[in-house]
Amino acid sequence: QLKTSSSTRNGNGNSNSNIKDDSLNFPFVGMSVGCNKGFDALNTLRMGTFDASLVKSDWNKAMTDGDKLYHSVCKQSSTESFQVDEELVLKQQPREGSVHCFEPMPNTFKKLQKSAESLGYDKKGFKVVNGAVSKDEGKTYFKTKLEAGVENQGLGNACSAKSTNCDEVDILTLEKYVDNHVDSDGPIHILQIDVEGFDGDVMLGAGDSVLKRVEYLEFEYNWMGSWENQHLYDMIDMLDQKDFTCYWAGNEKLWRITGCWMQYFDVHLWSNVACVNRSRVPR
Repeated sequence: QLKTSSSTRNGNGNSNSNIKDDSLNFPFVGMSVGCNKGFDALNTLRMGTFDASLVKSDWNKAMTDGDKLYHSVCKQSSTESFQVDEELVLKQQPREGSVHCFEPMPNTFKKLQKSAESLGYDKKGFKVVNGAVSKDEGKTYFKTKLEAGVENQGLGNACSAKSTNCDEVDILTLEKYVDNHVDSDGPIHILQIDVEGFDGDVMLGAGDSVLKRVEYLEFEYNWMGSWENQHLYDMIDMLDQKDFTCYWAGNEKLWRITGCWMQYFDVHLWSNVACVNRSRVPR
């Protein structure tokens, strides 16, 4: 059982239905696949709902209370919370929203769930989901002795079978999960994927029904997991056919990939790719 805490023209010249600038008429929906310690997911919920009561420093205290927490390689725990525009908040009604935080590692999931409940963030839309995400549904097993918040652990590090040191965890697809657990039929405003080399599989398992709703997509590219045998070119081409334009995400800079392919882009190095859905750009 799944465990949760609660007509424009695209770059190919194809015609699409007009998309109105009505995103704010729908609840904010974000998805963090490979949520880990939850700092980015929390910041995303704060940004999408304009809720200044969601505070990263409070989250850090809850996550580090009691059991030891694995250090943040990218230092998400020490960066500031998203700056909420107080004037904007005063001018409009509070926005409903949710971020679905997918985390398969047993101890990390338990820590996320406990922190969300202790702070009341689960009532504010922070939904913790104990599951791995891939292109096909199934079951897998993850070690229970690993430190909460451990990084660089994914499907490639799963146990071969259930044992006293390994817990069974569901493998989900975004297509089925969204159909069964996302109430809003509006946009999925942000889909963030960081799953230690299986990012392409997550996108393949999302299907057209999910990807056509995604406004902004971000995933990690490296040499691990399925990326070892997958080509970035094929994934960029697939996303282009689904109306996404993708860029290398640098420090305050973007370098376009879609329509600007260079052969060396397929070299497997750690990087982040950011994509925007052309068909969902307001006109």
